[in-house]
Amino acid sequence: MKRAPAPAPASTFYRLPELKTRKGDLTKHWYVEYYAWDTTLNQGAGGLARQTKYCPAKYKTADERKRWGNSLIATITKLFEDGYYKLKVKEPVPIIIPPPTPIQRVSPDIITAVAALELIVVIKESAYRTRTGESYRNVLRRFVDSLEHYGNADLLLSQTTARHIYEFSDYIIYHRKLSSRYRNNLIEGLRTIFDELIDREYIAKNPAAKVKSLPVQTSRKNLAFTHPQRSEFETFLRQHDPTLFTYTRFIYQAFVRPVELMRLQVRDIELIENRIAFPPSISKGGSRKQFTEYVEITPSLRQVIVEMNLDRFPPTHYLFSQNLLPGRQQIARNRVSERHHDALVAAGMYNGELTLYSWKHTGVVNAYKVGASIDWLQRHLRHSDMRDTVIYLKSLGLMLEKKSIAPSW
Repeated sequence: MKRAPAPAPASTFYRLPELKTRKGDLTKHWYVEYYAWDTTLNQGAGGLARQTKYCPAKYKTADERKRWGNSLIATITKLFEDGYYKLKVKEPVPIIIPPPTPIQRVSPDIITAVAALELIVVIKESAYRTRTGESYRNVLRRFVDSLEHYGNADLLLSQTTARHIYEFSDYIIYHRKLSSRYRNNLIEGLRTIFDELIDREYIAKNPAAKVKSLPVQTSRKNLAFTHPQRSEFETFLRQHDPTLFTYTRFIYQAFVRPVELMRLQVRDIELIENRIAFPPSISKGGSRKQFTEYVEITPSLRQVIVEMNLDRFPPTHYLFSQNLLPGRQQIARNRVSERHHDALVAAGMYNGELTLYSWKHTGVVNAYKVGASIDWLQRHLRHSDMRDTVIYLKSLGLMLEKKSIAPSW
């Protein structure tokens, strides 16, 4: 009788994790690398797929990063040895359209606060991008933890008051030991959810409306470039990485967020109208119900765009794809930030404070200094509320005064 072939050893299906220390360079991202089995590779025959887990930024020293890495390596290794080495594969889910049923509205007098908030969060998750939906989901999760901590898990929506919101604040700061900035963001998210409940006539008053923000220590990250720093780094980029220099011009001149810039397509550059279009699919926190926003192309940015010769590319090509040139593929979220970081290091200018996002702050500061009015800045920043613009300008250390309308910097 012919013996059945022996099963492949478990090590065939994975490769043990390793901590990549980037030759001990603490200015670079350390990460754990491992390989797990992906059943979708090689036409369904399966194969090893590379996986990476980056070290959180809060670990600054080599010892801290090594402790983090060793702990993660031990966890992954144990999972492999226990047989958990296959990557999760999303199976197609059949679409079942249920028969229409009448919508039943729950009375505000009997619905719990958690159930009401869950209703709004589900709507947010369906109307916004994944990251925005996740942020509202996180707000609800933290609030539920707070209610359970204080024994109020079954609190009715109609009985929710500012006291419960302040308890939530205390829970975040004193029990979870989280930052004031994080707490303020959670309170703002909760306030937004309660506003939605007011719009739907579940409640008449927002219990989070009068809860004040806590003072936040000014961050030393994402600072604006000083004039000498900007001049020096621009010269370096022109000489050593001209495509990255072009990329930074959109952030500096049009105040485009890096996450939005990776989504911009050739068709969004409207040279005849002298504007850049930001449809909801591009804008931060874009909703399906929002309209397209537009930003004026400044003279300096127009010159950069003309030199890109975008008319040679299909309208649906991304403005910045591989090698930061127009292409079909959307560039990975963190690749440009890492490239910008490496350029700062190569230029001898890395200090932990300047980042890719610093170009946006620098552009706003310089536009304001040469005469941009607050109204113009609000439109260029695409802020829906003038108060957001004023707060932003104050956070950059700018003294508010009357200015001209359209600047050039």
